This record gives sequence, C-alpha cells and structure tokens, in this order.
Amino acid sequence: MSVVGEAVFLSLSPILASAGAIPPVASQLNADAYNIMKIFTVLAIPVFMGVVTFAFYSLAVFRSPGRPTEDGPAIHGNSRLQFTWIAVSFVLVTVLYVIGFNGLAQLEAAAPVNALHVHVTAQQWIFNYTYTDYSLDSSTLYLPVNQPVEFTVTSEDVQHSFWIPELGVKEDAVPGETNTFTVTPDKTGNYTVRCMELCGVLHPYMNTPVVVESATDFAKWVSSQMGSSSWLAPLHLPEIAFLGSSGKRS
Repeated sequence: MSVVGEAVFLSLSPILASAGAIPPVASQLNADAYNIMKIFTVLAIPVFMGVVTFAFYSLAVFRSPGRPTEDGPAIHGNSRLQFTWIAVSFVLVTVLYVIGFNGLAQLEAAAPVNALHVHVTAQQWIFNYTYTDYSLDSSTLYLPVNQPVEFTVTSEDVQHSFWIPELGVKEDAVPGETNTFTVTPDKTGNYTVRCMELCGVLHPYMNTPVVVESATDFAKWVSSQMGSSSWLAPLHLPEIAFLGSSGKRS
C-alpha cells in the first residue's frame, strides 16, 4: 500500500503542476519549500498507510457481535519495538526540523547589498508598495528578475497577510509592527499578491498584480515613473468603488 501510495503521489505531482493546480515556481525559496513538502509527503505516506491498515485490521479481526460482557485479554508491550519506533520518529523529526529551520534562516537572512527595497503597506483592502530606493509608490508590484528584494511589511488598520504563492513567501502585516524578509525572483511572469488573513468584507478581493520582468524593463518602468508628473500613487479606500481580482480601480 505504501509503494502504491508513493507511486500515485510521484505520478500526480507533475500532472497537477502542469495543469495549474500547483502555482509555478518563480524563486529558489519556493523550490526549496516544494522539496521540503515532497519529503514530508513521501515520509507521511507509509505512516498513513500503516495507521489505516491496522485500523481496518482491528475492525475486521477484533469486532464483537454484541456488547462485550467481560474484559479483553491483557496487552503486553514490546519494549524493543517501542524503543525502535521512538528512535526512528526522533530521527525523522530532527531531520525535518533541520531542513525547515534552514529554509526559515534563508528567508530571514540579511539582504545583500544589491537588494531592491520595497515597503509594503496593507490596508482594507489593498496593498501599496513604496520603492524606498527611488521614493516611488505603486499599487502594482514590479520586480526585476534575478535581483534580491527585501520586503518590509506592515499594516495601517487590521491584520493582513502578504502572500505571493509563486515566490513561496507569506508574511503577516500587523499594525504597529514591521516584518522583513528577502526573496529573489528567478522567473519572469505575471503573478498575484493575495491577502491570507481574514480582514473584512472585501477580503476575497484583496489581490494586486505582480510583474516580474527583466532588469532592463524594470529600469525603463522606474524611469517612466520618475519622469512622470503622475506617479502610480497608492490606492486608498475612498478611491475604490469596487476592487476586482486584478487589483485595479473600477
């Protein structure tokens, strides 16, 4: 059963990814997260199958035709089996902890000197982005590919959650606090920032576009905004009649 379960999982994963059921991988951080989840799943399948097998075995072998009228036979433990099970579990949990902790350390590592700095301000029900290196504001997140980006995330009103599935990053936006993380996009494309914390009546529509583009295109965008008299100013609630899935005004 474990072998069948592993085969089904390993066969379905690429199919689901190609069908779009799993977000594309657009950063090494996200690739590492997927690898960790794959390890967790591969190790969990035999445990799940073992529990299910013994559960059905017990239902079939030890079932009683009626209400028991006497105590069942005494159960004697197997010390060697118990010790082995605890030792194996300890080793598995320790290995998974080290892998997970290493990923967290990468996410929270100090930003490189060439990092782009983006300040994210969440509010009901929009994300606003300030490029502190250029004193530039935008309601769409533009990022250059293959350049580290340091995000600082906060909120103006209630708690939100800043999530870009394709980059493998998710950070709480808490009023009065600032959370920081660094990620390097490595694949160009159009993605979406989503709020993953229930924050009010328009929470399902709190999405904004993400454009990961070449360094040349990003430089052109910055130049066009710096030279424009009307920058992409942050959106505020009085300016929004309805916030669609694209994150644009309507």
